[in-house]
Amino acid sequence: MKLTLLGTGGPRPDPRRHGAAAVLQIGDEYLLFDTGRGVVLQLVATGVPLERVSPIFLTHHHYDHIGDLADVILTSWLLGRQQPLQLFGPPGTKAIVTALLEQVYDRDITVRSTGALAIDWAPVASTDVKRGLVHDGGHWRVYAEEVVHGHGLDFPSAFTQRWVCLGYRVEAEGKAVTISGDCVACEGLAHLASRSRRTRSVLLPRPGRDHDPRPHALGERHHCLCGYGRQDCDAGQSQTAPPHPLSTEVGHLDAGGGDRGGA
Repeated sequence: MKLTLLGTGGPRPDPRRHGAAAVLQIGDEYLLFDTGRGVVLQLVATGVPLERVSPIFLTHHHYDHIGDLADVILTSWLLGRQQPLQLFGPPGTKAIVTALLEQVYDRDITVRSTGALAIDWAPVASTDVKRGLVHDGGHWRVYAEEVVHGHGLDFPSAFTQRWVCLGYRVEAEGKAVTISGDCVACEGLAHLASRSRRTRSVLLPRPGRDHDPRPHALGERHHCLCGYGRQDCDAGQSQTAPPHPLSTEVGHLDAGGGDRGGA
C-alpha cells in the first residue's frame, strides 16, 4: 500500500497547501479519502490516473473536505472513466451528489453527453454509511466508525443527530491504515485502532519545521492519520499525525516494504 497526502490544508486559503485529501494505492487500485481544494490537480501531479480513482470515501461534510467533489466526478468522466464511480460518506452524502448532478451541473453534463462530440455518461453510485464494513474490494476492506469532530461547540441535539463524522480503516496486505478526518481522541477512533495489537507512530513535520521529503516506510501493521494534534489511541498508544497542520503536500507513506526507518 502507498498512501499519498494530496493536501493537508484547512478552509483558509494558503497557496502552499491544498485542501484535505489522501489517496491510497493498493495494487492498481486508487482509493480516495476526501476531496478538498485542489485534489484533481494534486492527483494529476502525482501521476494518479484520474479515471481509475474509485471508490471515494468522505469523512464529513465540511467544505474544505468536499469542496472539489464535483471536479473529481466530472473530470474523471471526461478523462475516460466508464464505470460507475463508487462514493461513500456520512448520511447526507447521497443528497449532496444528487444535487450536484441533477441541479448544479445537469446542463454541463447534458452538453457533454449529447451531440457530435458526446461522451457516454458514467454515473455515480453514492451510498450513505455509518459504522461497520463499508466496502469489500476483494483483497481489501474498508470499515467506518463514527468519530467526534472536536468542534467543542454546544450544538442543538437536532443538528448533532444529522452531523455524522466518520473515520475509516483500510485493511489490505496484512496491514492497516486508519484515516480519521478531523477528529479528537474518541471511542470510535480507539475502536478503529484497537483492531491491531501493534501500532507504530507515523510522525510527519509540522509547518515551519525542517523535514525529510523522502518517502516514509510503514513497516508495522497499523498506522493512523488523525485530526487535531497527536492522539493517544488505546491500542498501543499510537501517536497519530494530524492532516491540517502538515506542510508537506505530497508525502508518500509506503506500506509495501519493511521498516526502513520512519519519520
